[in-house]
Amino acid sequence: MADSVDVVARLLDLDPRRVQQLAKEGIIPRAKRGEYNAASCVRAYIHYLRARLDGEAGDQVAEKTLLVRAQRVKTEIESDRLLKKLVPAEDAVLAWSAMIGAARARLLIMPVRLAPICAGRPASEIEKTLAEEVNAALSDLKQWQPTEEQIDDDEQNSRTDQAGNGGMGATAGDEGRRMGG
Repeated sequence: MADSVDVVARLLDLDPRRVQQLAKEGIIPRAKRGEYNAASCVRAYIHYLRARLDGEAGDQVAEKTLLVRAQRVKTEIESDRLLKKLVPAEDAVLAWSAMIGAARARLLIMPVRLAPICAGRPASEIEKTLAEEVNAALSDLKQWQPTEEQIDDDEQNSRTDQAGNGGMGATAGDEGRRMGG
């Protein structure tokens, strides 16, 4: 059954002229000159609109939709950063590096500190002392917060590491030997 351009225009909520333009562009099918199959036109128009929303149409509306989406994502990221939900990766790396440095320092001092305490004691007492010390170190690390000084030191160490010492700076007590490798 053939329908007029006016019937199809009302169904699609368009002007008759726009229906004719869509038919000329091949977006909606035309049975004969001035006659359309309304059901086929509605299906084709819905498909066309979905393609535009998905960015497949390649027209200005689709491009604008993509731009608006990108701006929304950018705004959400900036908002999250301001609300401290996100931190710059560099800041996270610096904070983690400072924490690892603190853990390393705490672990390196254990043998020096515990050797005199454990000398000559039975194995069960040594085990208990070592377990207490490890648990205390882990508890300290759980509550650890970097100071500005530690972050600044780590930034400088990071620049030195990039210059070639492999990320293994010397600390007091390791007699200049590289640790961990």
